Amino acid sequence: MFDIKDPLQNIPRFLDRINLIFYFIVCVPLVLFAIVYLGYEKAGGLKDTVGDNFSIPVHVLIPLFALASLVGSWLYYRQALKTQLPSSGLSEKLRLFYKLLINRYLILIMGTLLVVLGLYLTREQLFSALYMVMLIASSLIRPTPARLIKDFNLSEEDEKALRES
Repeated sequence: MFDIKDPLQNIPRFLDRINLIFYFIVCVPLVLFAIVYLGYEKAGGLKDTVGDNFSIPVHVLIPLFALASLVGSWLYYRQALKTQLPSSGLSEKLRLFYKLLINRYLILIMGTLLVVLGLYLTREQLFSALYMVMLIASSLIRPTPARLIKDFNLSEEDEKALRES
């Protein structure tokens, strides 16, 4: 059985677990988006984002909160790397990587779910486009060994251990 307390016991399983969590967090809003989008497509398609139905809470605040979650997840990750990065020990770095990524994904999923809610409430193309931005941004932060090596400035020894596992 895999134990997050000792990720060195099975690094490939550790990386697989992070990827599984990442894909789950991406898939939840994707499924909801697909249900809403396809439901509206069946009913005649999405509307343009113009007209008399403009609402500040929906058309301004939801996109702002979504973009804030995007920027906030990046800032959280960068700031936490600066303040919490252990000076040595691959095991400690892997545990921190796990914690930071989970928190980063949770921040990002909140914004993505708001975008899906905006699409559901308005049936407008704006939220479909914004969802695509959020999906692309999510794919750019996918956890990889290369990201771990770069972000955590792993020593050659730790990098070798990570790549050979």
